[in-house]
Amino acid sequence: MKVLGLTGGIGSGKTTIGNIFKILGVAVYNADERGKWLTENNATIQSKLKTTFGENIFSTYNILDKNKLAEIVFNNKTELNKLNAIIHPEVRLDFEKWIKNQKGTYVLKESAIIFENGLEKELDGIIGVIADEGIRIKRIMSRSKLTEAEIRARMNNQMNQKDLKDRCNWVINNNVDDLLIPQIIELNDKLKLI
Repeated sequence: MKVLGLTGGIGSGKTTIGNIFKILGVAVYNADERGKWLTENNATIQSKLKTTFGENIFSTYNILDKNKLAEIVFNNKTELNKLNAIIHPEVRLDFEKWIKNQKGTYVLKESAIIFENGLEKELDGIIGVIADEGIRIKRIMSRSKLTEAEIRARMNNQMNQKDLKDRCNWVINNNVDDLLIPQIIELNDKLKLI
């Protein structure tokens, strides 16, 4: 079974595309969602977060205050690297358990930061999701309380669209006028043959 990456910057639509692949019967591991779940439920991660960033990022009920953590990490690459060093090893272990229960020609590992974390070395190929910056910002603002400045700060911690496109094996365009389903069906048909 091949393990392929599905990546794209914040607001590119990679989760939507992952969900379409799921409808086509492809197993998709969403590393971002699992990372959030593990952060809220994994005692090892929580302990390391408290040690690294301070107890005050958790409420008295031991609930992570994501806004406080975001304030610390998204404008400081050093702190973001510390966060990633805590969460990513646990996500990797979680993925290894998950993949043992999957079947099919290939599975997708969806992650916004495949190249930024050197994960491409562990994958058999990578699908990149590309969308114009303005569209990405509008998408994020419509679904979250993030300001444009906060969105741009997060974008600045991710690979730019041109470099992403150049490094991926396959690209799905997800701008307003792009038809997603035909692109995904065609790609899925190709991937079943690899």
